[in-house]
Amino acid sequence: MDTIIQYFNALLQDIINYSDLNFDTLYVGGGTPTLIDAKTYDEFFSKLFQKINFNNIEFTVEANPESLAIEHLKVFKTFNVNRISLGVQSTNENVLKYLGRIHKPADVDNSLKLIEKIMPDTNINLDFIYDIPQIDIETQKKSLKDIISYNPKHISAYSYSFDTEFLKEFSQKEQLEEMFLYIRNTLINSGYNHYEVSNFAKKNCESAHNKIYWTMNEYLGVGASSHSMLLNKANKRIRFEKEKNVFKYIDSPLEKINLIEVNFEEMLKEEIVFGLRMLEGINIEKLKIKYGKSVDKFLFYCKRMSDENLICFKGENLCVTEKGLLLLESLSEYFWSLEL
Repeated sequence: MDTIIQYFNALLQDIINYSDLNFDTLYVGGGTPTLIDAKTYDEFFSKLFQKINFNNIEFTVEANPESLAIEHLKVFKTFNVNRISLGVQSTNENVLKYLGRIHKPADVDNSLKLIEKIMPDTNINLDFIYDIPQIDIETQKKSLKDIISYNPKHISAYSYSFDTEFLKEFSQKEQLEEMFLYIRNTLINSGYNHYEVSNFAKKNCESAHNKIYWTMNEYLGVGASSHSMLLNKANKRIRFEKEKNVFKYIDSPLEKINLIEVNFEEMLKEEIVFGLRMLEGINIEKLKIKYGKSVDKFLFYCKRMSDENLICFKGENLCVTEKGLLLLESLSEYFWSLEL
């Protein structure tokens, strides 16, 4: 049997195991989903929605400009996909080649025209990468302006990752800060609300699915390398993963690996670190109801960060400042290190 068919059968077996749950959002992503032909998605979604309870608050599919076809969009429309996240990254052809992307700027134009033609009411997110080593700032600023000119409902702006050894020797702290502030100010002035560190949205167009992660609500991941976080009967968070190797996943799609129950202290730290990614911050009174005196200990440690102008109070919410946004990774490491 074809590996793709086997994989999609494994996905169904995986998610149907949770058919007693109600799902508000669905996100088809990771890799390049639109490399799969439309017929496979048609068959998969037909079977899937016979088996699960889906309220469709938000149904997102990731797509790459070079592989999104009209056949995909017709299937997505049939199954009420209401959000498409397009991996633009840059509108400069040389930068795209440098990043190892295979699409061209013209593919972005074509994809957006197709979406407008087939699914005109769809919310669109455009991904943008900045702080790219050896790429001048003006070229990156031009890409941002091009992306804004498409007038998408949502823009995700990610700093170039140094997770691999590729170009790791380049240190660009000053350029990163300059670009981050430029992006933030430009998008806010263009009518976008900066609601999460890397995400900007027009009014009422925030990603409902991604906010689930940052607000520590339950989510189920299916597929190779997927991660999940569910609550048990004691209201403790249970985290687990699925096998990274596709063939091993196909053989055992129900197997959970690295399964842990998050302890009380780690639960609180998760709410702090993930909550501070949201620009609206953390509601301290709600946090006290859940975690009691441990929150007072946390607030004691906050004074130093407040004195450094990294965090501040806005009403009952503790939020990061603009300076805190620039140093969020270090701020997060500090809060993870605390004994609460």
